[in-house]
Amino acid sequence: MNGHAKRFLWMSDESAQKLLSNGFWRNTLYLGLARFGVFGVVVLTAVGFIWNGAQTFDMAWWRQGSVGFLVGGFIWAAVLWLIAKLPLRVREVICWTLAAVTALFVGIGLVLSLNY
Repeated sequence: MNGHAKRFLWMSDESAQKLLSNGFWRNTLYLGLARFGVFGVVVLTAVGFIWNGAQTFDMAWWRQGSVGFLVGGFIWAAVLWLIAKLPLRVREVICWTLAAVTALFVGIGLVLSLNY
């Protein structure tokens, strides 16, 4: 692969090997729960304190959002692990497809929100 094509890689072989070398449980617990999940709960709590003060912990959206961040972080890290185990070309097709679908989803959501 030439230098120009390497610039557009979502997950190079070196990144995949680094991710796989840590092991599944270490990745899901540290990367998924600690970095994604706990950080999401902290941000959600901070925003809740700004909006609702001490009543934040009584709100259903806070409880559901906190559980969602923790479970979502675990699932995200597990899927990232599974993608890293795939060959480079398959990995890149999946990553580019996910990026396009995410951009399309956000774009459609923004366009539809303009009509209301």
